[in-house]
Amino acid sequence: MITVIGDPAPKLAPEVTIRGRALEEIAKGKCSVVFFWASWSAPCIQEFEPLSLLADRYKRSVDFVGVNTHDRLNPNEMAAGDPGHVDRIRAFVEKHSASMRFRVALDDSLNSVNDRWLMAANFYTIPNCVVVNREGKICWIGAPDKLAPVLARVVQGKFDVAAAREAEVRAFEKERMTRELLRMSQHAVETKNVEGLKSLFQHPTADAPVQRRILLERAIFSPMPALTYLPDMLGAADKISAAVACNVVFTFANLAQHPPSGSSERKLTQADVDILVSCSETYAARLTPEEKTLGSYMHARTLALFGRRSEALIWFRKAGDGLGYIQDKDMRESQYFALKAAIAALK
Repeated sequence: MITVIGDPAPKLAPEVTIRGRALEEIAKGKCSVVFFWASWSAPCIQEFEPLSLLADRYKRSVDFVGVNTHDRLNPNEMAAGDPGHVDRIRAFVEKHSASMRFRVALDDSLNSVNDRWLMAANFYTIPNCVVVNREGKICWIGAPDKLAPVLARVVQGKFDVAAAREAEVRAFEKERMTRELLRMSQHAVETKNVEGLKSLFQHPTADAPVQRRILLERAIFSPMPALTYLPDMLGAADKISAAVACNVVFTFANLAQHPPSGSSERKLTQADVDILVSCSETYAARLTPEEKTLGSYMHARTLALFGRRSEALIWFRKAGDGLGYIQDKDMRESQYFALKAAIAALK
């Protein structure tokens, strides 16, 4: 059964509650946050204190429940109600009690609570939170670090559930169509249908992220057959930036040059290399100042991959000239050190 925003919250029914009052179902009349976590996950542990601060702030209006899931570490713990598993998680919660100031429960050995709440809504990772409003309807599902502003609106009664549901349905439909475009792109490459391949990039749902995804999927799963059509695909992908195009070309080049062990892909020919370098040069020439660092860096890596060291050095230095356009300090520093290492490796 698929769960979407606006649906009634599923049954909770955890196997064991190890902190706080046992809770079989989400009670109406009060908002709830269900947080899915595991003891082995550092990102989950990092969210304990921020979630506890929210639980402290909303202690009269919101129930917080942390559901431990996908945390059975050995075959013995897979048994329903295994005391060893319960004791291990209980000890973990006690150790972290200062930062886990909310109710804690354990999923069963089949991870049924996780399946009903997250997987049914197409969420497959943890940590994730589900917010339920006073009417008992799911309002939002997402990462804990995005929770605070959403929860404030839900508590104030200002969260538009109908609009959120409509947006989620649109997102589901777009993802379904994107997967269909990916399947069709594979078939077009296999059947050498160049015009059909190009037409996929003009589909109404093929915005820049979708066009990039089609290109990268072909690079990952069929680099050599698709490489022949790379100029046609890039020409048809009219919504991606020049920097993204340079990144796509490098991905093709790298995967074609270093195929997985045991791969049946044919080896690169000089004609293949010429296609890759020509594509990369075409889009490197179109880089805007804002794209200069990423695009030049990826173009330089393509050149270096094929032994064109002197040209690669020139483009790595051009990438450095664009660092001032990167607003984020951490990203700017990271790119600086990556460029420094790349230049040193070529000297």
